[in-house]
Amino acid sequence: MFMLKFSGHFAPIYEAYLRFFLLIAALITPVQALALSCAPWHVENAYQRAAESGERYVVVNGTLTFNEDALPKVDFDRQEDTPRETRIDAVLTGNSMSLTGFNRKFKRTVSLVIKCFGPWCSTASTDTPTLAFLKRGEDAFELVADPCSAMLFQNPEKGHIRRVLNCFSGGKCAAPSR
Repeated sequence: MFMLKFSGHFAPIYEAYLRFFLLIAALITPVQALALSCAPWHVENAYQRAAESGERYVVVNGTLTFNEDALPKVDFDRQEDTPRETRIDAVLTGNSMSLTGFNRKFKRTVSLVIKCFGPWCSTASTDTPTLAFLKRGEDAFELVADPCSAMLFQNPEKGHIRRVLNCFSGGKCAAPSR
């Protein structure tokens, strides 16, 4: 252990300042990460991830309906019990994307996959307008949402729709800068 000894008339004052400084340093030093830090995520990021994955994706603009009680709940006293993944049957109703817009009727049961990174879980709301990037399996669709890079955008703005159509038609597909 490091010991520092002051001598002289002002030694008690210096020692008190040093103790105070060390106390403040200890209080402001993070013991653990208290928040999850994610890079900004945009529809262009989701589009590019889907395009580069080698998987088949369908992009749907519609309404997602499911039982919200099935969403994972975090007990901050027992964070280690938080499931890494929760699968929920959901129905997505709307229109899928084609080169001419979102004009193909779509109504399917999808597997909503809510992922958690420790106590940080992605979330979704039922009966909410949703722009979804669905991974298409042989007989099922999967909609994955993790805390940092969800493949769903709830309450999408017209700009989201325009930008994903631009990506699909071969136009500029770069995420907006901060």
